[in-house]
Amino acid sequence: MQNTKFTYKDAVAVIDRIKGTPMAVEAIWDGDTQGWFLMMFVVVKTKNRFWKPREAKTYHLGNLSFGGDIRLFNGTVPPYPEAVLATEIGNKLSEKYKIEFFFPSPINPDDDCPRWTEKDKAIRCADCEKLIIPTDSPYLPKDICYNCHLTREKNERVKSKTPHDDGINLFLCQGNEFKNIGYASKFKSFPISTYIDYQKRNSLTKGVEVIVIENEKMKFIAKGLEEAIENELLSYKEPNKDDSHISIEKVAFKDQEYDLMQRFNDHHEKISRLIGAYNQTVHAIENGGQYHIYFKNGFTYRDDSILRFVSFNKKGSARTDEVVSNYDGVLTASEVLETIEELKEAKCLEFRNDIISVTELGRRVL
Repeated sequence: MQNTKFTYKDAVAVIDRIKGTPMAVEAIWDGDTQGWFLMMFVVVKTKNRFWKPREAKTYHLGNLSFGGDIRLFNGTVPPYPEAVLATEIGNKLSEKYKIEFFFPSPINPDDDCPRWTEKDKAIRCADCEKLIIPTDSPYLPKDICYNCHLTREKNERVKSKTPHDDGINLFLCQGNEFKNIGYASKFKSFPISTYIDYQKRNSLTKGVEVIVIENEKMKFIAKGLEEAIENELLSYKEPNKDDSHISIEKVAFKDQEYDLMQRFNDHHEKISRLIGAYNQTVHAIENGGQYHIYFKNGFTYRDDSILRFVSFNKKGSARTDEVVSNYDGVLTASEVLETIEELKEAKCLEFRNDIISVTELGRRVL
């Protein structure tokens, strides 16, 4: 869902137009391909008629959406701004109409929570105690919510130091300026990887390897991408523009535009990725840029978790005791301090007066 919001006044205007007695206002999470969003509703008891008894009816007040799922990876949520605004609106409506504000998951998105009309069927999550409708999935526990299930799994990976070398960042370097232009869990996912003779080392030594692609190699990559695109365009077929169910984007290649389906067409998606990489590479060459590719070696989920906590949750720096406290019940203080020292040796963290800070290198591998 695209970014959208409504106000307390908007909600009041809707409620005052509805015939019946307000019973509750609720905030419920939902999601689509772009990420999570909040829907707010009012539950109203209709008037008693001799031909129809009173009943509870639900009316939609509006949706709140302020960003996609990338926020889960860069550590900017929680708190979710949608949840903060929904709580503000819900409490005001509760006070005005003297009704319950029902928001079963104000911290994290969760679509397994009950609606207000079915809360008597819900149970409390064994870990966070919020109301949930037990899942019918044979692969998930019945007594906890999905977020707590993920937290348990994450904590187990952190405890056991599960290897976590996945994740490669591609930067464009121009002079002293670095711009992140791509991320992939595997190197081969980058279209340019075909033209780079590189084999990732299986090293237990913790560190970051940086591959620098200089001007002549950039030209070689551009040439290879150009030939690959021309080969793919030999079998290019235009999409049906009359089909309202498909999304089409125009992509330029060598002064010509092509209509490419954004989904449900693997060939179009491949052409789009190749053209995007080609145009990006040509632009970099014209402006004297270089590609810098960052690979992690010997990293674990414990390393990644601590690095992300300092970088995102603590905005780049934290006291040692803050980091230790964050892992209370998961890791011992000595385990946290040992990991911090290893990340320092890998040049991803640095110390000064008991303050831990993320280095530029550390930021570029996240």
